[in-house]
Amino acid sequence: MLVALKTVYHTTNLMVMVRDIEHAIKEVRECIEHYEIPSSQWVGGQVYDEDNNHIGNVSYNGRYFPVVSKVKLASVLPNNCFIL
Repeated sequence: MLVALKTVYHTTNLMVMVRDIEHAIKEVRECIEHYEIPSSQWVGGQVYDEDNNHIGNVSYNGRYFPVVSKVKLASVLPNNCFIL
C-alpha cells in the first residue's frame, strides 16, 4: 500500500509505503507536522493499494475517506515524486 503526500505547489511530493490505513493516517500527520504544511496547501493523502488503484484519501485532519471509482497510480504520479 502507498500513500501520496502532496502540497498545492508541489513543494512536498512523496510516496510512502504503508502497512494499512492506520499507518497511512500516521504518515500523513507526521509529514504535515514535519514540513509544517498549512491546511490551505494540503492536497495529498491519496491511498493506493498493491495494484496501484486509488482506494481512498486521508484528509488534513487525519480522517480516511474511501473512494468509489478507482484510478491507476501511474496516471496521477507527478514526474518529481520520490517513493520512500
